[in-house]
Amino acid sequence: MPTNVTINAEELKALLAERDLAEERLRAYRRELFGAKSEAREPNQPSLFNEAETLGANSAPAQEKTRRRLRSPRTSARSVVIASR
Repeated sequence: MPTNVTINAEELKALLAERDLAEERLRAYRRELFGAKSEAREPNQPSLFNEAETLGANSAPAQEKTRRRLRSPRTSARSVVIASR
């Protein structure tokens, strides 16, 4: 059940300022929690993602193995049922 409350202009101004401050704090917290992060790296730290490039330059290309997959009898006779709404 709604209750009617009467406040004057000064109280309204104070409440709006408090709300704005709470919203700004929430935005700052969300930026801190979910925002972009940068991690400082030392210059002599090895890279984690250059391993494939380093190894790839010195080695021959990989040969892909191809296998033929046999279908089992129970998966070859599969039916698809589309339900309409």
